[in-house]
Amino acid sequence: MNAANNVVELPSLEEIEQMDKQQQNALESLEISITTITDNDDNDEKTSYVKCQRCGRRIAMFRKSPRSYSVSKRITVLEKQIKQDEIKNSHYHNNNSDYNYIMESKQELADLLKEEDKNDLVTRLPLFSSRMTGYKWICSKCWDKSYRSLHHHQTN
Repeated sequence: MNAANNVVELPSLEEIEQMDKQQQNALESLEISITTITDNDDNDEKTSYVKCQRCGRRIAMFRKSPRSYSVSKRITVLEKQIKQDEIKNSHYHNNNSDYNYIMESKQELADLLKEEDKNDLVTRLPLFSSRMTGYKWICSKCWDKSYRSLHHHQTN
């Protein structure tokens, strides 16, 4: 077996961009619902469910995981920095460059929080998504069917 037989063709930048759009659309179109159950001690237990994009079955999502240390630390630093800068800016009536710096920090914080929310959602999903599924988020039953179907076609 020579190395030329093991060549893997990489997708073009346009194909990668298209795949990213498909993934984002599938993520944005997820149907998530929350059910609240009250126990005998009047404690509310909330469970989030997500719908399989192929069969429509509702599946309980995983619990929220803690933030990664590096992201959590950066968010905390930015929040404190913004608060201190706003106090300093309002107290000393600093110039426009300080205001611009505060706005840049707020934008970075908003971007980090948005990315963190997206990552949190993806890690809580009990669903699978890949090129094989057209980037739709599907349950394990549908995944198994798709995989068997794909594998069956490749062997014939």
